[in-house]
Amino acid sequence: MIYLDLETTSLNAEIGRIVAIGLILPDGRLEIFFAKSDREEKEIIQKTMEVLRKFKGKPLVIWYSKFDIPFLVTRAIKHDLDISDIYDFEVIDIWKLVKENLRLVSNRLDDASKFFGVKKNVEMNGR
Repeated sequence: MIYLDLETTSLNAEIGRIVAIGLILPDGRLEIFFAKSDREEKEIIQKTMEVLRKFKGKPLVIWYSKFDIPFLVTRAIKHDLDISDIYDFEVIDIWKLVKENLRLVSNRLDDASKFFGVKKNVEMNGR
């Protein structure tokens, strides 16, 4: 499995941009790409797709894929990048699994993490 997470400046990909993309690869390696500008954003989208393409056939695990994938695709289009092969991956959306199979106080990542006893890395966050 490959775990993917985006950090963005907005919930709207038309006005916001990606500032970080994190991946946990099947071998357990952590890759984090950062962007401080539009040019760097284009580069990290390209780097992310290069890494993902090496693991075609592996499921892509995302928390709330209804946000991450459309945001990534929108920003790629903005940079004239074709990343349509992102749709070739089997996506496992942990948010959807939690929402449909558990009755937690909320379906927020923090609450699900707390329920499962997963310690959150507070050294890095979206802010």
